[in-house]
Amino acid sequence: MKRARTLDLNDIIQHPGRPVSFDIQSELPDFKDIELMDPIDGTLIANNTGSVLLVNGDFTARFWVECSRCALRFAETVPFSLEEQFELSGIPGGVQAHSSAQVIQGEEPYPLFKENNLLIDELIHQHLVINLPIQTLCKEDCQGLCPNCGVNLNEGPHECVIEAGHPAFNELADKWRRKKT
Repeated sequence: MKRARTLDLNDIIQHPGRPVSFDIQSELPDFKDIELMDPIDGTLIANNTGSVLLVNGDFTARFWVECSRCALRFAETVPFSLEEQFELSGIPGGVQAHSSAQVIQGEEPYPLFKENNLLIDELIHQHLVINLPIQTLCKEDCQGLCPNCGVNLNEGPHECVIEAGHPAFNELADKWRRKKT
């Protein structure tokens, strides 16, 4: 079993008021739903206010997607930010986690902490998925695929005759045309 990449935030959690910045790179090795071209790159800032741990970051992800109209595979770049607040309990001051030391309250449906260690890839993956574009287009004026033969219409004109209307109504349209004549 692989061990999750973590960021030890215990020192920050035990010492309120001191923001700390981390340069982060992640390839999201445990997540196969996104095919990255390059590692996700960014900066994460953690700060303990005394009762809440604030985690902020700015990242950029570059990954492969398929065009929603023509199915062409192309690279997409998505910059995204994250802002999280985690409630703390206990008394700050101890470096070792024990009953009186300050700890993260773990009440998320998908845990982001293991003790006072942030699960980096989990956090980045959650925010990347939220920021993914709903419809990806290879170009603004993508023509898509021919509904009859499947040819990519961006590659130029082709011989296929495209009938107007829905194919399910073709027989009805033919009957209507015959009745008119």
